[in-house]
Amino acid sequence: MSRIYLLSSLPALVLGQDSPLSLEAFQGLCAILSPEEQAEAARVIKGRYQELKTDFGRAWGDLDLQIRNQIMLIRAKTWNVSPAWPGPTAARYSVQARDMVSDAFELDSPLE
Repeated sequence: MSRIYLLSSLPALVLGQDSPLSLEAFQGLCAILSPEEQAEAARVIKGRYQELKTDFGRAWGDLDLQIRNQIMLIRAKTWNVSPAWPGPTAARYSVQARDMVSDAFELDSPLE
């Protein structure tokens, strides 16, 4: 229940605007989570994806890795160079995430 409360209390983010919540304030709100969930949130924030232990954390890491890889592929194609694979690939693959990244690069500004 604490996760639902935390998520429902977070402010809305708007592209192109600063976050209405600082990282420190977010970490303070995470105090309502269990110690294991707090540790997992800290690993996600720090980008320590190889250390993620929960299914949610691993899914987050896979999605982040897939988005970064898709951006790399699009940039390599645009610049007419061979992509340099960063290492591990995502264990899960989201066609929706791939398409959203590709669609964003078709716009005049990816912030759109």
